[in-house]
Amino acid sequence: MNKVFIFDVGGVIKYPFKIEDSYKKLNVKEDFEVFKPFFKRTCSLAEAGKITDEEFFNGFIKEFNLDMTLDQVIDNYNSIQGLYNEEVLELLKQIRNKGYKVCILSNLKKIDYENFLRDVPSECYDKFYKSYEIGHNKPDKEIYEYVINDLGIKPSDIIFFDDRIENVEGAKELGIDARWTDVYHLVEYFRDNIDIE
Repeated sequence: MNKVFIFDVGGVIKYPFKIEDSYKKLNVKEDFEVFKPFFKRTCSLAEAGKITDEEFFNGFIKEFNLDMTLDQVIDNYNSIQGLYNEEVLELLKQIRNKGYKVCILSNLKKIDYENFLRDVPSECYDKFYKSYEIGHNKPDKEIYEYVINDLGIKPSDIIFFDDRIENVEGAKELGIDARWTDVYHLVEYFRDNIDIE
């Protein structure tokens, strides 16, 4: 019972967000190959808590001269978020019902966390580790060290699921039992490879 299961959000328990959708929704005039690196760079800063969500969204208005208010940009962002996989959420509840702790570790902004709280029942998890509060993104070693120290257990007693190989490898370097899978295969992978009986 000393094992702790940790799950990423986007691409693991939630269907992935596509930058292309944001590009189209904002009706950006510049080429997508200009928009994409700007989005990824500023998103990473917001997820690490280096800039606020307001600065993140206002950045698009200024950079691409959008004819939109801040609220409109935020509404557009919220409208294209992926849905949660109900089978995966049910799996999280089942793991907790077996007496195991379930945590969430995600690179995300404050607005993403607020949306998570709205969409995911609290009985699905015990604790949420938020990159913007910790001040680091996966795969930075500091974010994994923070989680290990907070849980107070051996890294090998943490089973971590993520859909990005660099995050899996980063966790493994610190001794975490990290597994690559995604929202489409997690339930099947878990049942075939993890024994919680």
